Amino acid sequence: MPEPLDLVALRSLTEIAEAGSFTGAARSLGISQPAVSQHVRALETRFSTRLVHRDGRRMVFTTSGERVLAAARRLLSVHDEVVRALEPPETPPIVVGCIDHAVSSVLPGVLAELGRAAPARRVVVHVERAETLSEGLRDGWIDVAVVLGGDWSVPGDEAGRFELRWVTAAAGGSETGAGAGAETSVPLVVSREPCRIRNRALSLVAEAGIAGHIAAESSTLEGVVAAARTGLGVALLPMPHGTTNGFTERAGLPEAGSIPVRVVAGERTDPEIRAAALRGAINALGAGAAAPGDRVAPGAEPHR
Repeated sequence: MPEPLDLVALRSLTEIAEAGSFTGAARSLGISQPAVSQHVRALETRFSTRLVHRDGRRMVFTTSGERVLAAARRLLSVHDEVVRALEPPETPPIVVGCIDHAVSSVLPGVLAELGRAAPARRVVVHVERAETLSEGLRDGWIDVAVVLGGDWSVPGDEAGRFELRWVTAAAGGSETGAGAGAETSVPLVVSREPCRIRNRALSLVAEAGIAGHIAAESSTLEGVVAAARTGLGVALLPMPHGTTNGFTERAGLPEAGSIPVRVVAGERTDPEIRAAALRGAINALGAGAAAPGDRVAPGAEPHR
């Protein structure tokens, strides 16, 4: 009976052909270049012939090497096909989306509860803006998401509410009033469009007859927070009940109310995963959280 061939060595040989070099093959396989060289030497010893040689910067297969390479490709193809057919299918990860405003306050509770509900499944987290989360839920690459507001095209459950607060630099800081008209209008720090909270802030100021201008804007929550902390202006930020996150509340601006925190899920999401995410969000938000049955139907109007 012939001595069995080393499939690992044969795979190194095929990768040399694909990458054009020992170094490229090593990089593709995630092993060292000396290991690839050792594999080739072992095959050359096994077949008592030279398989590969260098021609300038290129690696060239000998006639014997070409025959071994063709056989290696056929053998590895059959091997990989058998492995795919017999191995149990990989359990897909739980993909969790989260709006940036809820990352520190709600997401940890959601992840903890998912870990208890499905300890064997890997979790992938995407922190995205609302339009990306909506797209992911609709297209099925996000299983469950923590979002703000109610105007979502997929079913959701209210887990609680964030208070909307006008905040600026902590005590001891001051607003610099960046931008034209700073002396006569309120400098505002906002997220870039599209953004529900940006629209709410601008509408509230305008409806109250208060002069205001955008002093700073950012595509991320971190940028908005940094600008407000630096004193560039006033930001309208959603916060859990009773917290100020180190800011000073700005008086004299209209009451902004609150905004619902919802857990929404895709059509094909396992109901147990959805329920676990909702439990985690409710636990994280604590007092004032909605009952699990407080369901929001598709197309519900956003909170005003």
